[in-house]
Amino acid sequence: MDDLAVYLMSSGKAEEEVHDVVAELKDHLEEAERAGKSVDDVVGQSPKAYMQHLGHEMAFDGKGFFKIIAMLVPNVFAYIIIGNFIQGEMTFSTVQLIGFPLVAVLFLLAASQAFRNLSVRSKASPFKNGATYIALAVLPMTLFLGLMVLDIFVETPTIVFGSTGQLVLLGMAVVTLQIIRAGKPIPGIARL
Repeated sequence: MDDLAVYLMSSGKAEEEVHDVVAELKDHLEEAERAGKSVDDVVGQSPKAYMQHLGHEMAFDGKGFFKIIAMLVPNVFAYIIIGNFIQGEMTFSTVQLIGFPLVAVLFLLAASQAFRNLSVRSKASPFKNGATYIALAVLPMTLFLGLMVLDIFVETPTIVFGSTGQLVLLGMAVVTLQIIRAGKPIPGIARL
């Protein structure tokens, strides 16, 4: 049931709807157990096929997906701004301004796909699962490194902030992090 919840949430389904489906499945499984039936009698097919079938039947939660994006991108910029402030250089190129949110969204999509794959093969070899986790850890670092290399070789317009602009950006970054931390957690993430 945990695998089902992970699969559906990483497929972009609404958190409340996922919890309802999982609770309903739990009830069906408990009834089947009392009646002496197996999981296959309830699911009627392999768990993977059952999860995929449910995933196709449920609507995509576009509002929830864009809410996650709206929380993720400002967070990425906030951490970058704080890091740049500590280093004493508040300069951003067009490549960075476009690349940072793009990398964040690409990582979110890759993580979503990885969690879907892991949930349908949770009993697969530990090597495959470990390789997936390692790839997820390496992916954002590789993408950010590639972005930095691209920024070195491709000259684009640059925005340089003075001391007042740096303090304003730092304040905005800290406030952004506080607002997001004080708010609700990203749907589904806290329970995964």
